[in-house]
Amino acid sequence: MNFSDLFENIKEQIESLDKKFLLILSSLVLIIIVSLILIIVLLSNNKKNEKTEQFPLVLQEELIIPPSAELPKDYNISRKTEEKWTTEETDKWFTVPSDREVENLSKANEKIIDNILEAAP
Repeated sequence: MNFSDLFENIKEQIESLDKKFLLILSSLVLIIIVSLILIIVLLSNNKKNEKTEQFPLVLQEELIIPPSAELPKDYNISRKTEEKWTTEETDKWFTVPSDREVENLSKANEKIIDNILEAAP
């Protein structure tokens, strides 16, 4: 007996079965598959819901809050800024750069520009 005869024989047997029987059989198979899926899902959820053993925190000494850094008396967190500095503020806060610092800054800027231009097509 070759394979084609075997397939023909199976085909004839299936065709000879009543359609209602096939419907019932397929429904049963479907119910079994759905039941198995539900069982698997429920079992996996139970494992996730299991609580691990928690150990309470037992202190040996009382907690001590570290001292906070105090702000200096005349320190302001925010301040109102003026649009223009006064001459006194300028003398106090602004430092005129030396020629060497300006030259170093100029060289650094030229280097950045050269790198950008080298990358351009």
